[in-house]
Amino acid sequence: MQNYNRETIFLCGEHKWSITGASFQDPNANRMLGHMSHNTNIQVRFVDTDALGHVNNSAFAHYAEDARIRFFQDLGGKLGHLILARLAIDFRNQVHFGNELTVTTQVANVGTSSIRLQQKIRSRLNDLAVAAEVESVVVYFDYQANHPIPVPEGLRKKLDPFRVI
Repeated sequence: MQNYNRETIFLCGEHKWSITGASFQDPNANRMLGHMSHNTNIQVRFVDTDALGHVNNSAFAHYAEDARIRFFQDLGGKLGHLILARLAIDFRNQVHFGNELTVTTQVANVGTSSIRLQQKIRSRLNDLAVAAEVESVVVYFDYQANHPIPVPEGLRKKLDPFRVI
């Protein structure tokens, strides 16, 4: 196992910041190339499964949403200004009830008013195999004026370490 110089900061609950180059669970797992990533652990619930016994595809959107919200909360971003503009999911492997997932979130791009995120949902019971890859675009939005607004400079600076390189 390769060692990496990094500081691990555990936040509330199961959210944690990590330096990529390695995940905490398996340094050799497929990873996104970036400085830092935000990891959220999620327990698969029985209600997430379908008649075929695996996690239904709609549950992956919820997992990505949960991790996306935790990411912005941990950064101190105002969730009341975010609106989801795009969501794309590529399914890679099946997941079953009782599994624990790790959702890794990174920033692909920050535009004038939009933030494009990349997420990987990994199965912890399947050697961190990628179960799904998610790309989402959220827009900083003024709901009263009904139009996009610029991403605040302070949030941009907080997002920089999480950019995919």
